[in-house]
Amino acid sequence: MLFYIVAFVLTLQILHEKKDKILFLRGLSVVGSIMSVYAIIQKLGLDIFSTETTAIFEGRSFSTMGNPTSLGAFLLFPIWGEITLFSLEKKKKNKIKNILALAIMLLALIFTRNRGSMLALMGAGFLHVLNKFKHKKKLLAGLLISLAAIFSVFIYTYGGDTRSLGSRLTIWDSSFEIIKESPVLGYGLESFAYLFESYVQPEFFEYEDYYNLVDRPHNEFLEMWIHLGLAGLIFYLIVLYAVLKKTFTTKDKIEYFGSLAVISLFMTNFFGFSLVTQYAYLAVFLGLIFKGAKQIKIIRPASAILALLLVVSIGFHIRLFIGDRAFKEAYNDLYAVDTYEVMTDLETGVNLLPFYAETYFEAYYFYYGFAEYTLDQTLIDQAYYLNEQAGAIAHSSTKYYLHSAKLYILQSDYLSAENVYITALQRISANPILYEDMGNMYYEAEDYAKASIMYDKLLSVLPEDWAAPVLSAEESEFTQEEHIFWKTHPGFLDTLNNIVVTYYATGQNDKADTIMEQIK
Repeated sequence: MLFYIVAFVLTLQILHEKKDKILFLRGLSVVGSIMSVYAIIQKLGLDIFSTETTAIFEGRSFSTMGNPTSLGAFLLFPIWGEITLFSLEKKKKNKIKNILALAIMLLALIFTRNRGSMLALMGAGFLHVLNKFKHKKKLLAGLLISLAAIFSVFIYTYGGDTRSLGSRLTIWDSSFEIIKESPVLGYGLESFAYLFESYVQPEFFEYEDYYNLVDRPHNEFLEMWIHLGLAGLIFYLIVLYAVLKKTFTTKDKIEYFGSLAVISLFMTNFFGFSLVTQYAYLAVFLGLIFKGAKQIKIIRPASAILALLLVVSIGFHIRLFIGDRAFKEAYNDLYAVDTYEVMTDLETGVNLLPFYAETYFEAYYFYYGFAEYTLDQTLIDQAYYLNEQAGAIAHSSTKYYLHSAKLYILQSDYLSAENVYITALQRISANPILYEDMGNMYYEAEDYAKASIMYDKLLSVLPEDWAAPVLSAEESEFTQEEHIFWKTHPGFLDTLNNIVVTYYATGQNDKADTIMEQIK
């Protein structure tokens, strides 16, 4: 948050002159073009990353952003930036360059197949047409018909895949249930992931991978409401209103097209969310939009506060960097089989980042792995401590319960593990991960009757993407969904083996035979 405030204020101070704004937009154009070229290369199959990495996204380009949705949302800024440069450019030669760069970015956006960002671009374009040609009714009618035709082609091309929409509808339904419990105050930043576990609906797993509980509501309006309460939602809506107003009142082209870029982000975030990159550019573009005719003079006390915020922000990010570096060193030392250095690195990382649940979870994995191999009680106790610390921060999330149960199972204390799982099931909504782990625990304890019940629940909520001929066929013969499932969950074959043995042990031979036929 401090970083975004500093970015906004610095934009107000630094990007004051028109030439400075144009220089920034040209730099953004270069970045957007390079990332777009790489996205196009990815689509052609010439990726520097492994094909397995790109296959997870089903051929969608993501460039250097790690996710097609993130790339699509980011590209909205350089696309509108390029349109701004085109509108300001006087030389025909340079206008041609603008058009080529814009075409490359638009092609990259199409290759992301991020429908939210494409719809947002069309929506902002619709606003531009209304605003630009509101007094030329015949021309406006023709342009609107053209936009309608483009939208129809879009629906025809992308409307067949309803998985994403179905997933979001179930997430939004759960989000409103979460809001009902605290509609005014909200729950705090980054709380959705832990809250969602208690409100997830069984229908969610018809659309999403069962290990992929979402950490965002995929609607930033709902996210603001859940994280920051009613005040956060109202502030978000005020910013949107101010930007919309600026669009219809400003005569400055940079402010005008910058407003459309921000509106595009708000539109795409109706179906998604922003990450650090998008928020950083949002802060900068808001600085460009609300820049007055005269440079804002910051009085001395305010300058001191800004300087303090900047120092705190830089110090915090340095701390994050060093802490993250310590965990990376722990992995390097693990590969070098230097246990002492691993534990030293983990201690450093935990001490630097004690406010993140994931910090303790990450350290837990190391200690649990050591404990599983050695059965050393000291290591088990340390893993238990780390998990408890993470649970206190993460409001006893599913991950916390799973880790607690595994520690008991490691000590063959199946009764305590069972109690942990039962507590988790009472607190958390339908969750295939719990069913799977609980079934595997009963299987290990040779309690096949209870294992059978858990495995029945597991298979009842899982889409049958696992039902691929993994025992005989090549992966090239799998459907795309089956290929992704088995790439993501290679260990599920062990669970299927446990399920088959359990069904045979409990006299459910027909169920066991059916599974064997499905995976042959």
